[in-house]
Amino acid sequence: MSGINWGEPFQIDLTAPGLGTIPISAPTYGNFGGPLYSAGLFVNSPDPAQPDPVPVDALDAAFQEHDAAFDAATTSSEQSAADLALIQRIQATDLGGIGAEASLYGGAAALVTLEQMAVRGDLALLPPEALTAVTGDALQNIGDGLAGLSANDLMGAFDWMAQLNTGWLFS
Repeated sequence: MSGINWGEPFQIDLTAPGLGTIPISAPTYGNFGGPLYSAGLFVNSPDPAQPDPVPVDALDAAFQEHDAAFDAATTSSEQSAADLALIQRIQATDLGGIGAEASLYGGAAALVTLEQMAVRGDLALLPPEALTAVTGDALQNIGDGLAGLSANDLMGAFDWMAQLNTGWLFS
């Protein structure tokens, strides 16, 4: 089973120093991986049916827990606490044991979650050595995931990347 839903992207704005806000599109994962994507649906979906509210694996279960904690958060500090718990859960999960897609998506999710904490000014929740470890683990997971993708999923990744406006990466 494929964990990454290449055909179900979400839109997110990343903030990059010196570049401002960069809109990107990224695929969802399982039934809970991706902003505003929960129980197999986008939160603003006109279809109220929930086709499959069960997590597909341990990484998806971490996203499900994050959804609940983030939805319950009433302050930006509580949002960052939910984000930190997600990062810790990703680090505690044997992503390689799940598969290449879990490694790739889990690593990317950890980096994007750190970015969101940085935007809220809450990176101090992680001591410098922990921030270094999280970043290193995330990059390792992304590399392991890319190296282990099937030909079909690698084509899905390439198709997705081809649709991105990535000129900012090379400027």
